[in-house]
Amino acid sequence: MLTIIPLLCNCSSNTTGVKIKTATGHVTSAPKSLANITYGKKLQSCKAGYPFAGWREAFDQGFEQYTEENCGRFKAVFDRLISDLTKLGEQSPSTDKVEVFKRAVLLLNNINAEDSSLIETGEREDLCALVDQITIACGLNPKDFGGGEGIASEWREW
Repeated sequence: MLTIIPLLCNCSSNTTGVKIKTATGHVTSAPKSLANITYGKKLQSCKAGYPFAGWREAFDQGFEQYTEENCGRFKAVFDRLISDLTKLGEQSPSTDKVEVFKRAVLLLNNINAEDSSLIETGEREDLCALVDQITIACGLNPKDFGGGEGIASEWREW
């Protein structure tokens, strides 16, 4: 189960002391404050919330689906998402940003279609939380999408 205390990367307030615990027990810290950093740095700071290193550590505990290749595929999707949003820029239309998220979620759907053991309940929670974190960092509100469940819920099949 994913634990986020208080709100992961709330870009409009100070996030000092935010700890993120993924389903696999990996704990990381969110940036101390996102209010005074640039758009690109806000997006780059979301990489601190990547659960993939923790997933990879679970490989040694018998979670054979967390191969370096599989974790790398997930990381590549999110690296591209962040890169594409950064290239668009903070002032780009919301519709352009939404298209970038759609492309990322569809790529995750493809990964899941190839091997449904890769995205189960814990991973789904990790991925949705990460997508929400990136949504906030790019200036969108996750609650405005997917009936309030976040932008990934617009297209996700996992």
